[in-house]
Amino acid sequence: MQIAILRLCAIAAFVIASATIAYWIATIEPEVTPTLGIRGESRRRALERKGLFYTLEALIRVVAGWFKKIPFERLRFKLETELKTTGYYLGLTPDEYCACVVLSTLAFGAVGAGVGLYFESTVLGSWIGCFFGFFAQTQQLRNERFRRYKEVDRNLPGDIDLAAMCMSAGLDFPGALRLLVEQNSGKGKGSVLREELKRVLQELELGQTRAAALRNLESRVPTEAVREFVGAVVQAEEKGTPLAEILKIQATMLRMRRSIAAEEAASRAGVLMMIPLMMLLGCILIILMGSMLIETYESGMF
Repeated sequence: MQIAILRLCAIAAFVIASATIAYWIATIEPEVTPTLGIRGESRRRALERKGLFYTLEALIRVVAGWFKKIPFERLRFKLETELKTTGYYLGLTPDEYCACVVLSTLAFGAVGAGVGLYFESTVLGSWIGCFFGFFAQTQQLRNERFRRYKEVDRNLPGDIDLAAMCMSAGLDFPGALRLLVEQNSGKGKGSVLREELKRVLQELELGQTRAAALRNLESRVPTEAVREFVGAVVQAEEKGTPLAEILKIQATMLRMRRSIAAEEAASRAGVLMMIPLMMLLGCILIILMGSMLIETYESGMF
């Protein structure tokens, strides 16, 4: 009798606790959709594409609302820094990015469990799926960051040359940047360098110094080419050196460095091709010698 009463009390406590947790989760407000700044612009473009993110955006905001209650301020600061270097990928906030990672991990874990069930290894399949889901989401962020860095490094030398020509013709530095933004606007709305230069102009119009605006550009795109460009402009401003000449020299150096990097990559390609060539040669030898060895074995010579 006492055991039955204890069981009923345990069941009642479990139901009450579950109902309380469910009510608490239901009352949490979802994350507010960003609408301002670069994050809001990235969110708007992501929703206009109407892909998977458009379908799951409401669910991501709900789960992000749950993460908002967890006091992980150091993690949020780190994620905010990483998202800034990706141009605020999909317009995500740190809590929304955590929600994307969790949802991706659970989804791939469920798929892995289903596949593992077929091979009678559900636990192993679910673990592999969870790992792949977590890795896929984090790798997607790295790929977006690498794409932005690569596009900026590719377009920066030509734009520096154009800015130097404009300044030699009489424009000041903000006017040259404004001309670059207008000239690059025809290359598509997703031009990374156009967006970054446009943000530099906006910060200058809001009253920030040229050095501060360029340092912010360096923090958003911390590549070696951008660091050299920002350092050259800031140093020229401090020492009073003609900026047009500095920009011409900087563009020439960046082109030379890119040519050297391309030559090094081409030289490494020949060495890297040796491994697949050796594997291919081994496969050819196995195909040619395999039948002969089998016939020799069957004839009893071994």
